Amino acid sequence: MDYSFGIGKVELKQGAVVIKSILPTTNIDIDHTINTTKKTDADGNVTDEYVEEETTTISIAFSEDNFDTSLAVNDEYDLVFTTVNDQGISVTLANCTITSYKVTSSQGNFITGLITFSKRGAIDDAPGSEPTKQTVKFTKVGGGTVELGDSAYVNTSYQGNANSFIIPTALGVLVQSTGTLGGGQLNIEVNGYVNKGTRLELEQYMITLYSQIITSVGTLTVTYGLTSYTIANCYWVSGSLSGNNKKHTDFSLSFIKSGY
Repeated sequence: MDYSFGIGKVELKQGAVVIKSILPTTNIDIDHTINTTKKTDADGNVTDEYVEEETTTISIAFSEDNFDTSLAVNDEYDLVFTTVNDQGISVTLANCTITSYKVTSSQGNFITGLITFSKRGAIDDAPGSEPTKQTVKFTKVGGGTVELGDSAYVNTSYQGNANSFIIPTALGVLVQSTGTLGGGQLNIEVNGYVNKGTRLELEQYMITLYSQIITSVGTLTVTYGLTSYTIANCYWVSGSLSGNNKKHTDFSLSFIKSGY
């Protein structure tokens, strides 16, 4: 969906404080896009379709008599749109981050500019609300809970202990199951994300995180909103960062537990 409007007034707010008012606007463009993934059966018929990604971007073209150097790319605001002389729209879009702020033309003491935003969370989130994140925490036996990053999710795999034996002069093979031989291991991969102020803080956070989970068996608790589940008797095996970003990173932590 792509909506375009003009004339109205826009206030950039942080909490209850108006940081900047933009009036007049010459064009307001709100682009709300949903990317879906389709699942098909063996004959190519669509059997399911679900939302993979939902994004909202906003661009505001405006005229004013100065370039506001106090606005910085990556600052976050609530955008409050109001009508002027019955022109424009009335709506509030929360958690919008400046991605670009530029002068498009100038004449005398006036400039025309274009400022663009990327919205975090759902399009109808209220100001002050935070998008729901899935989180994972590790609770050690004997006490002590560690949050694994700002958000995280879990992938699991199972490794059994089934073996086959060739019997001479017999047809086929003899298979012994994990139930007969014992064993069985659940592998748990926690994939997380963390954002810090500097690269130094990021490195310190990860080293501290490793030291907090290295010494004890514990329980992983996976939570999304009001729902959660637990995986008990987990042992941490390894961890690693992804990439060399200055302030934020994806990371993975590997745990194992007995399959029984």
